[in-house]
Amino acid sequence: MSAARALRNIEQLNGDLNAVVHVVQSLDHNDKAAAGSGITPILSGMPVLVKDSIEVAKMPTVCGLAVRQGHVAPVCTQKLS
Repeated sequence: MSAARALRNIEQLNGDLNAVVHVVQSLDHNDKAAAGSGITPILSGMPVLVKDSIEVAKMPTVCGLAVRQGHVAPVCTQKLS
């Protein structure tokens, strides 16, 4: 599935489900960082979902709780492996 199709599916199907709470559609910083090196990151252009209970810098971390609405992680606190 292409990234564009995945984004369309999120837009069309998420609605009341609210399974996806935040979408980053542009990752220009990754493209610019890789441009000088000639290396394309392995996940470049690939849609990736991160559960909203994992703190990722500058992304909402609401854990599905109304009381946490608006909380945005200042830094990543967990290493994903």
